[in-house]
Amino acid sequence: MACGAMFESVEALIRRRNRVRADGVFPPFQLQVLESDYLDVSKTEPTSSGYIIQGVEFDRVGRRVGYWLYGQHPGDPVNTGVRGGLGLQSAFVPADQIIHLYEPTRPGQVRGVPELSAVMMAMRDLDDWEDSEIIRKKTESCLAAIVRGPAGENRPF
Repeated sequence: MACGAMFESVEALIRRRNRVRADGVFPPFQLQVLESDYLDVSKTEPTSSGYIIQGVEFDRVGRRVGYWLYGQHPGDPVNTGVRGGLGLQSAFVPADQIIHLYEPTRPGQVRGVPELSAVMMAMRDLDDWEDSEIIRKKTESCLAAIVRGPAGENRPF
């Protein structure tokens, strides 16, 4: 699942969730695969002990200390907050509970970047141009002209 999420979204989060013995889960933890959408990207701010960039919190030295995650997927049609109890409020999760899967391509990179991101706008423009050309051709095919001469004149048209 994590590899599939990386293929689709360029990154994935794996969260270690410790379980109590009464849960009957052995080993006493679970691994939860989360899409990168769970990261609260609106959290980009300084903190008293460091800073947060796109939902990833760092200490003053630049070490990852935690992640700000939503309690449920922000794209869920109903914001119930049942899973995790927080809904669309993000909560801090310590970095030792998270594996952030992504391929860093440059120093200091915080999140995954799609390989085609450099050409995405050009591809969108090309797609828009192609749509415009199709509409132009359809409009051209609808145009017609009737040529009339003075009454009684015999013309080939």
